[in-house]
Amino acid sequence: MPHTRSPLRLDEKRSALLVVDLQEKLAPVIPNACDIESEIVRISDAAEIMRIPAAATIQYPRGLGKLVSNLQKSVKSAAMTDSASFVKLPLRLRSRC
Repeated sequence: MPHTRSPLRLDEKRSALLVVDLQEKLAPVIPNACDIESEIVRISDAAEIMRIPAAATIQYPRGLGKLVSNLQKSVKSAAMTDSASFVKLPLRLRSRC
């Protein structure tokens, strides 16, 4: 019987990492922000190893600050984009429902 690859398995050719608005002044009011940051760093490191493209968004940086410092270092190859400038995401996302 041939092995069938699970459709839930990560495929680096069809994947991307997008970190959305985890900024300096937002993080303190997010429950478990330190845990979330740690997980994003871990996922970002894995994405870099797998050569999965990464990007991060920030909104209103003058008021909400930059991307949190741990992620600025971790998402080093990511494109930083002001989320207010998004018209549409450059990714085609499919529903799994």
